[in-house]
Amino acid sequence: MRNILLVAVLFSLLASCTVRKNLYVDVVKPSEKIIQLNNRSFTFLSVDGDFDNDTVVDTLLSRVFYKSMATGFKDIFLQAPFIDSSAFSYQQQLTSHELLFDTTSGVPLWNNMRRLALRNNADYVLTVDDVQLLFNEEVNSQYYDGTKYYQKIRTIKVIANFMLFAPFKEAQIDEYAYREEFVWDGVAVYRADAGNKLPSVQKSVKESAYWSARDYMRRLLPQWEQEVRYIYTTGNAQLRQGYQYFNDGDIDKAQEIWLSVTNDKEPELAARAWSNLAYLAEIQGDITVAMKYAMNAYKAKPKTVTKNYLEKLKQRFEANTQIEQYFSE
Repeated sequence: MRNILLVAVLFSLLASCTVRKNLYVDVVKPSEKIIQLNNRSFTFLSVDGDFDNDTVVDTLLSRVFYKSMATGFKDIFLQAPFIDSSAFSYQQQLTSHELLFDTTSGVPLWNNMRRLALRNNADYVLTVDDVQLLFNEEVNSQYYDGTKYYQKIRTIKVIANFMLFAPFKEAQIDEYAYREEFVWDGVAVYRADAGNKLPSVQKSVKESAYWSARDYMRRLLPQWEQEVRYIYTTGNAQLRQGYQYFNDGDIDKAQEIWLSVTNDKEPELAARAWSNLAYLAEIQGDITVAMKYAMNAYKAKPKTVTKNYLEKLKQRFEANTQIEQYFSE
């Protein structure tokens, strides 16, 4: 019983030593390439249906691959800020290369592109051309704890050329040579069973198409990401009281109390109060004020954790400048 009481007291002391609580904020990460998104819509045209370069269109494989790719595009539109899934449409019928590009020069045929864009009520035309799927399967044996196992590995290497056009401006916005290898494996004691652990080939094709689309679209669309933040919960009675108001949802009262602590003669307490105020400013969208408060916290008492937070705020400030370009005309 005495040991149990000692453990309970120890946990109680450890809990009382917790001075910070980790929180999370959703931040917008700009895409690699910045394009106008305000009131813009996209249509996806699947162009090349010859996946093995034998000059024959693989109709069935095309339907499976491009339909799954369209789902990948649509899902990432659902998750991206500033734009919704209705801004994306998919032209299910395979579009011939000759309809979109001059067979000799390769120059886009803008009149045809505009007609297709109008038909789909789109500002941007997204094409995927020169697609190749390179399949490979192999079985390897391995030992673990004296037992022999068989591992069957399937790989699909996706090679594709993504292009984005603004046909009404007669401009090519982006071109990207995509290369990615997708891997599945199954392990079993018997060689014949190893393949049963793998998904069907059709499902593997769908997965590779889905993630290829998502990979590329992250190049064009901003994304939400979660970042860790923290808030000081203790230090003196006022910091604790401010945290209680914050925890109850009374941000104004918490801000008022923490602001009074910034004048404390103890640098640690003043730094904690300034840091909490910086977090409040950040979640309210005022990054400039958040940076100012974080700098005050660092000046009151230089700490690595405050310096790191200040750096993240600077990154958000710079990102906001990029984000404005999504809405410029």
